[in-house]
Amino acid sequence: MLNAPDTSATVETKGISKSGGIQTFRSSIVATPKAEGSKATVSCQSLMLDDQSRSDTIPAMDIRAKNVDIGHEATIGRIGDDKVFYLMSPRHLGRRGPVP
Repeated sequence: MLNAPDTSATVETKGISKSGGIQTFRSSIVATPKAEGSKATVSCQSLMLDDQSRSDTIPAMDIRAKNVDIGHEATIGRIGDDKVFYLMSPRHLGRRGPVP
């Protein structure tokens, strides 16, 4: 909630889905009349590792001030099987995670 002049807020979410996983991002930005000159951004970034997974973004913006800069952005990316194979090789992430 933006409730004072010249304030700012940033909301960032990131997620990875595979095996038909579903991500749902709900964000809410409220700018009261006191928030003149304020800025807010909401960013949702999703990475899909297969064609069965999905991501839903549900932004809610309640803007009651005239002089504010508020925005929302959502991006979805996919990784091909060849890239996943490369990342899962023992030299990189492997099956047990990153190697120090």
